[in-house]
Amino acid sequence: MQTKKSKIFKSALLIVLGVIIAFFISEFFRRKIGGFAGSYPFAKSWDFAYSLDSLQLSLEDLRNESPKLFCSIDTLSFEKDHTGYWYKIQFCYENKAVNALVTDRGQQSALILVSIINNDDFKIKLINRDFGFLANRREIKAFEKHVLQALKKN
Repeated sequence: MQTKKSKIFKSALLIVLGVIIAFFISEFFRRKIGGFAGSYPFAKSWDFAYSLDSLQLSLEDLRNESPKLFCSIDTLSFEKDHTGYWYKIQFCYENKAVNALVTDRGQQSALILVSIINNDDFKIKLINRDFGFLANRREIKAFEKHVLQALKKN
């Protein structure tokens, strides 16, 4: 006959195992199955309440204030990607090159974090796909700290 403590222990153990299994299943879906639609299905985006031209001017101002934040040495160019819809931009911080995109969304615009290239091994890793859960959050927080907070100051 089981005691009350052993029943509680078994129940708690089952709950903990269920949470761990659910985490691994959700991580699998996020990494392998989570991105079907669009050109950049795994990207993380931030919307701005102003036009694409205003966002590009803000990025130009940021480039003038903090040139080390950008990988391009000369001027900031917004060249289009292979789809012709997104404008590419590359940031540099923490020994990494960070690929981002800007796009027009009518009266709004968006800044999209796509991938990160580590300057030590030059491996390209897609955000929300190639990083583990905690590493992914750390990369997004670093982008918010270095780029988005600097844009908000402007």
